[in-house]
Amino acid sequence: MKISIYIRSLVLSPSGYYRVIQYINAIECKQRTCELLPYLFYKKYLRNKHNKLSIIWNLLAFVLAYFRGLYYLLKDILDPPAVIIVSREIGPRFLLFPLGIILRRISKMSRLIWDFDDQILCSNEISQAEFNLLSACSYRIIVTSEYLQQMVDAQFWSKIILLPTTDGDMDKCDLDVAMEYRLSIFDSLIRLVWVGTAANINNIIALLPQLDTIAYKLKQNTGKKLTLSVVSNFKVDNICENLIVNNIEWSAQGAIEEMCKSHIGIMPLVDSLYSQGKGGFKLIQYLSLSLPVIASDVGFNKNVVSSECGFLVDSNSYLTSWEDALLAITFDIETYLSYSRGARKTWEEKFPFDRNLRIWKDLLTFN
Repeated sequence: MKISIYIRSLVLSPSGYYRVIQYINAIECKQRTCELLPYLFYKKYLRNKHNKLSIIWNLLAFVLAYFRGLYYLLKDILDPPAVIIVSREIGPRFLLFPLGIILRRISKMSRLIWDFDDQILCSNEISQAEFNLLSACSYRIIVTSEYLQQMVDAQFWSKIILLPTTDGDMDKCDLDVAMEYRLSIFDSLIRLVWVGTAANINNIIALLPQLDTIAYKLKQNTGKKLTLSVVSNFKVDNICENLIVNNIEWSAQGAIEEMCKSHIGIMPLVDSLYSQGKGGFKLIQYLSLSLPVIASDVGFNKNVVSSECGFLVDSNSYLTSWEDALLAITFDIETYLSYSRGARKTWEEKFPFDRNLRIWKDLLTFN
């Protein structure tokens, strides 16, 4: 079976990898990855899209994505694959012609599967015209939550599959070694970890003053230091006096290694239209590595976090709630281990990789 996968960047698009690529790699099929933006360009683009030359970089990205998308679509017209998978969008948001015409034709020759896991209309990643086109042309639409399903016109709901994002690479980790390290430093140091992209960096920046206050109290009351590892493609300025902030450049393996060395995974969210569409993936990653979690009670986070594995924090009372949650989880080693076991159990029961893989295999099976 031949499959074409349209993705913004194979290496630097976590959504595309965790939502699509990891499953296709696990299934025996002939695949062609159609990168809209090649690695070296996209890496430079991410570093420059907010500086003084942002207009130039955005224009270059627009032109490159358009013509690469057009090139791959024409190749698929000439040699139609059995399945075409679109991760998020098919091209730049401001110019659909003639991509839309070609896509309509291809969808009559190949099964089109469209996957998205964020409020991509709100973030301006995709135009309403392209969103409507993909809704109409797709054989199946895969989303993380009912909230994202509501974005799609009701006439297409029969196409929708709800599939949370999970991470098959986590089963390669030695959790016994990770836990041994966590417990060895538990009496002197508590390590927090946040994993995310530049698009979500403001969520953790907004929380830094509160975490700095908690770090001070923790040191005064227990003698323990508090650190935060920010694993991202964007560096956070350390404005804290008590909290130790470590910037770790994101990579799939680097993120796993940092999570293995941490005690608690956190996911603060400022309540917004965009945040309501978040799929809680970083929480699911934390849980898979037996990390207790603390998260804002926003959107899909409520479907992930229970009292067995951590705490949901009231967005209107950050300081007290975050402090209480952290102190509760780290009260003593036995309490911490209880939350840790609950975290792994939650992942195994609600978000296992094998379940998602079976769904993808069924999707690619032609009856």
